[in-house]
Amino acid sequence: MPKASRTIIIQIITDTAKTGECHPAVRKIIVPKETNKAVCEEGMPPYWLKSENLILFVFGHSSATLTICVIISTKAGIINACPSLIKFYNSFMDIFYSIIFAIVQGITECLPVSSSGHLIILHDIFDMHLTSDLAFDVALHAGTFFAILIYFYRDLVKFYKTSPRTLVLICMGAIPAGVVGYFLEDFIDSSLRSLNVIIVMLVAVGVLLIVAEKYHKPLLTLKHLTWQQTLTIGIAQIFALVPGTSRSGITIIAGIATNLKRREAAEFAFLIGLPIFGLATLKKVWDLSQVGVAAHEWTVILIGFFVSGVVGFFVIKYLLKFLDKYSLKWFAYYRFALAFVLIIYLLIKPA
Repeated sequence: MPKASRTIIIQIITDTAKTGECHPAVRKIIVPKETNKAVCEEGMPPYWLKSENLILFVFGHSSATLTICVIISTKAGIINACPSLIKFYNSFMDIFYSIIFAIVQGITECLPVSSSGHLIILHDIFDMHLTSDLAFDVALHAGTFFAILIYFYRDLVKFYKTSPRTLVLICMGAIPAGVVGYFLEDFIDSSLRSLNVIIVMLVAVGVLLIVAEKYHKPLLTLKHLTWQQTLTIGIAQIFALVPGTSRSGITIIAGIATNLKRREAAEFAFLIGLPIFGLATLKKVWDLSQVGVAAHEWTVILIGFFVSGVVGFFVIKYLLKFLDKYSLKWFAYYRFALAFVLIIYLLIKPA
């Protein structure tokens, strides 16, 4: 998604600043005498900032509001950016962002609130200095895939020994979304990954969560599932390809609509997603093998993989306990609130 240009405003703590210079990576710097502010557009921080009698070293980010100014000297002079410090800063911020992204992925992939929607929002706010976003996305999704696989490993072994039919249903239910995703992946990535689409889907699925809860008749467990009900849930999973929908959310809704108990619907939502996760991860790994990964980025990638996996595992555990006692409507309310925040964000976001 193309990022909108943003402006970093650094308050200069002197009333005599008249002129300023920035590292060449910064397109423009202005120090208006009447406001005593330095405005740097399209910068690649950190960079040195020099006014008439004040020198600052600025840690800022061109796509975020965070700016930390450190006074280096009050002696005027020509200062050049320090490449090693820039490299350290970028590496530190990439690790910090990878942890944030991984935590969000681990939480939102397992809750009915849309992981892809949240990650698109984060990408719109934060900018990571990676040569390949694909590698990082693969790591995040692989982490949550293994979280689901490890959590449900005993169930899968049990199904294999005592109920192979359930494994067949899981694979069958994954087919519709797998086929549609394979053929429409490029269209979805190019046309549907926008905040406007996310807002619409956050509200729409939120309404469905409330309606599903209102008319829910918890009668069935997984052993009662028929192939027709499984196909219904599998078709519903197609809509999860649209950012903002939530794969777990839409499949839980479909499971509830077929009269599965709430916890059983959630468990099947995770299980039916395993084939999709696995095949999608393998495909992305193949795509990644064609472009490669820079050696220095492996730390960020591995951190993202590990953190998303650990967070995802515990979120699954406590979500299932939560659904034993509480309604899905609380997730609907969260979706409405997030949609409202995004509307405000789009209204105030610089063009």
